[in-house]
Amino acid sequence: MRKSFCLVLLYCLSLGAHAKPAADFSWDPYVPADNQLFPSFFVALAAIQSEEDVEGFTDAVVSSGGKEAVAYMQGQGRFGVVLHHAGAKTKIRYSIQLGDLAEVQTFEKVTTEKEKDLTVMCPAVVWNFDKLKHLNQPTVINAKFWVSVDGKANQAKNVTISVRSINDALFAYQYRKPDGSIAWMDAKWIFAAYVNEDHPWIEKILAEALKTGLVNSFSGTQADQNGVMKQVFAVWYVMQKLGFRYSSITDSSAYGRKTYSQYVRLFDDSIKSGQANCVDGSVLFVAILQKIGIPANLVIIPGHCFVCFDNGKEWVGLETTVMGIVGDIRNEAARPEWAQFGDQAELQVSLATFDKAIKTGDKELAENWKALKADEDPRYKLVNIKELRNHHHINISR
Repeated sequence: MRKSFCLVLLYCLSLGAHAKPAADFSWDPYVPADNQLFPSFFVALAAIQSEEDVEGFTDAVVSSGGKEAVAYMQGQGRFGVVLHHAGAKTKIRYSIQLGDLAEVQTFEKVTTEKEKDLTVMCPAVVWNFDKLKHLNQPTVINAKFWVSVDGKANQAKNVTISVRSINDALFAYQYRKPDGSIAWMDAKWIFAAYVNEDHPWIEKILAEALKTGLVNSFSGTQADQNGVMKQVFAVWYVMQKLGFRYSSITDSSAYGRKTYSQYVRLFDDSIKSGQANCVDGSVLFVAILQKIGIPANLVIIPGHCFVCFDNGKEWVGLETTVMGIVGDIRNEAARPEWAQFGDQAELQVSLATFDKAIKTGDKELAENWKALKADEDPRYKLVNIKELRNHHHINISR
């Protein structure tokens, strides 16, 4: 009886014992997106409660020595370590320091039988979001990684990571699927992070629009179709009077071989410069329309971005780059061909450009609608701001 009890006790103790890693145990830092860090990506996902809230999210696959492992990423975790031949029931402690952009993170786990040959650990990261939001220029950091096995520390390893500016929107990056094929993750939802419908500047725009007398109030889609169009035009007219114009700046000053990114101005930057590329202008307009209760989407097609909004009956396209084709609206209104309109010349100039913006946008929307609704080709995307906000995607405000 005593002998049986001792055998059972020894068996139970062995279940909880930690195994030693194999003699050829090794580890490497894991840094995604071609050794780059995109602040806008992590700010946008700061309030995410589940990976199900991230459209198109896919865990990456890492291979080594004929073995494969999925890089399971927790919360804001995208950086980690790859463990080779750690063995089963091995207690692993891992720490990472990402410069001053996040707190030092420490994570512990005991490997399973499935993880004994290869495993990837990417624990949640507690970011310094204020620091991330104010990174206006690309920079580099020296990230430091530590791993200890069953209490025995291994040598620390350093990785130089390129940090992009907050204006760089990572909208696609390469990863390897479990079947070994290479694919691109569609992350165009990132553009919603630049739609700041809460910016106080919008209230000033709306106040100026009311002063024009074009509308008496902003009631969104509670108005009829004509009323919705008047509200949109009132905003268009004021923005033209403020001198907003098209700028072709789209590329950032840092590039990646396995990433696609787009330079997008933050609200404050566009306001101060009075310039907007196709994405910037669309972001501004969508934010204002969302604020006044007119559902609006960003429309992404190959090499371009524009707006579509709901007029209460159907989706209407709006090409924001048309806003700057006349240059200064006051100078254009002073041309002889507008003289017949007297003090209404500026209004008529703006109305003509608005009409062209609608016709151009409608044409673009019709030509690409099938691909946009199919949502199968990553080059085409309707970025639904309201839906993304419901899934806890926040905007970049500072």
